[in-house]
Amino acid sequence: ADLNEFKDPLLEYGSLVLYVMKNRKPKVIPLQRYFVDPTVKRSKDSRFNTIKHTMTPQALRDKVKDGWDAVAVEAIIEAHSGKANASNSYEDDGGVNKVTSSALIDVYERYGWLEHNMIHGGEDTREIYTLTISGFGPNAIKKGNKEDEEVECLYKTEWTGDMPIIDHHLHKTHGRWQGIGIVELLYPIQQRMNEVCNQKRISMEISMLHLFQTADPTVLNNILSDLENGDIITSKKGDIKPIATE
Repeated sequence: ADLNEFKDPLLEYGSLVLYVMKNRKPKVIPLQRYFVDPTVKRSKDSRFNTIKHTMTPQALRDKVKDGWDAVAVEAIIEAHSGKANASNSYEDDGGVNKVTSSALIDVYERYGWLEHNMIHGGEDTREIYTLTISGFGPNAIKKGNKEDEEVECLYKTEWTGDMPIIDHHLHKTHGRWQGIGIVELLYPIQQRMNEVCNQKRISMEISMLHLFQTADPTVLNNILSDLENGDIITSKKGDIKPIATE
């Protein structure tokens, strides 16, 4: 089951990202929930690696025992109170069924470089490698303005170990982090198939035309539109014959 889970994003998107912590089972990070500098060659070369997690209020409170800021946790939970965004609605037998539950809250786990004073305080501005976990607080939720978002820091520390994120790529291309998957590898073939299908469509349109020929210039221009069923055609210079277009 794990190998199947690993292969799907690798083959489809060309990149696999694993979250690997000591004494824990490796976990696949969905690419849509992973933020990295798209110009680097490998994840370890990026100044930041951010994972987006979705948590329930109770799961957030459980993290307080691991050192998360209790005040910040409660502020984020309060900011999301009353928002039943646990799941999207789904359709069943033609009717829409709305799913409601307690709010799910997005938090961001970031491994990257920050100034020393942002973690330990003081005036030391040298950069250190850090782990920070944060979420959008009450003011950000109320304003709804991306430029004025205020972040609640749930946890922060200097990170001295290896970054617990490993990336692997099916095929690499110059100038971008994401690899090339099977879908993108098949683009040229798909383009050629589209071209062939369009050529067949044009050929079929031509073959379906009803064309006629005659040496008599006095015959009507278009038999299909100018004649009705039962009409008699008088031709002085020869028969009216169909042109084979197959």
